[in-house]
Amino acid sequence: MQESTRNSYEEYQFKQYFIDDPTYNIPYEIEHVDATSWIEDTNYIYIILSGIAVEKQGEKIIHILGANEFIGIGNIFRKSNNSSIMALTSVTLVKMATEDILRKLKERTYGMEILINVLNNRILELGERYSNSQNNEENVLLALRKLASGATEKNEDGNYHIRGFSEKMMANYLNLSIRQVHSVYNNLARNGYISCSSEEIILYSI
Repeated sequence: MQESTRNSYEEYQFKQYFIDDPTYNIPYEIEHVDATSWIEDTNYIYIILSGIAVEKQGEKIIHILGANEFIGIGNIFRKSNNSSIMALTSVTLVKMATEDILRKLKERTYGMEILINVLNNRILELGERYSNSQNNEENVLLALRKLASGATEKNEDGNYHIRGFSEKMMANYLNLSIRQVHSVYNNLARNGYISCSSEEIILYSI
């Protein structure tokens, strides 16, 4: 499944800049995080290799983050970070020290252009999500497809099993009421896009 966020390509470029550049290596570690665990990003920047994490500010879900996307970008600007990151599924990460990131950006400044594109696209995606440019059903489907991109289970028919993201969380993420989300889920189920239970949503590959 293709990732549904517009910033996927820019973040993939940013990943290549840091860990796939044979002319300038940055030391990194691979870290595995269990589902529902919190990811500490005070002194580190991470790239998600697999799985899904959510970024929260207080109780508000700001971003759903998947493969090739970055955690802790705010550390590049040495800004106090009031967000927290939770692994929604089991997650595999590239872990890099912020000081190493800053050093490379200073020495290979073209990386700043990629970073600006990443930030601009995250802001644009956030704005579009809260605007009326797409209807509720489109926004819910986009979110489900993003969640499915990191789903750890897919049955033999190619359908995606999404766990751990409740109707309440979807409502929080899309700035909708739980009643609105429930109505959209019912409509998507009637049209054969999904099926729902108390434990999971199955997103059908159609």
